[in-house]
Amino acid sequence: MALLLDKRGDEIQITENVLKAAASNGSHGTIALLLDKRGDEIRITEDVVKAAAQNTGSGLAIMALLLDTRGDEIQITENSLEAAAANSKSGPGIIALFLETHKEIPITENVLKAAASNHGIDQEIIALLLKTPGEGIQITENVLKAVAEN
Repeated sequence: MALLLDKRGDEIQITENVLKAAASNGSHGTIALLLDKRGDEIRITEDVVKAAAQNTGSGLAIMALLLDTRGDEIQITENSLEAAAANSKSGPGIIALFLETHKEIPITENVLKAAASNHGIDQEIIALLLKTPGEGIQITENVLKAVAEN
């Protein structure tokens, strides 16, 4: 990627699909390079955040980089939080980052069900989610069912 940007950078458009691929990559190097070289042209969309949240290998490092460099532009949506809650490796770390950097995150039934269905680390993720301020977290029958099935 560095070679392409150096040699043909003015001809290359960094699209959302390119960013999603970089956010899904096993290393945070590609997204770091894109942010460094073309950061002023790049828009971090919900789908890019979701791709990083789903990344079991380097999702935590990528999300930390995104939030550190562009955190004020990033909204934590139900979809990105649900993806993090379902991430079997990086999920707890990503959710902890979300909680550190954003005052309000949408803890919905779908997010809790994704966390409850995450075998092995479901309790860790649910404990993190329950630490959020406010009383808006609803423990529904569907959430309890997901917990019981795990």
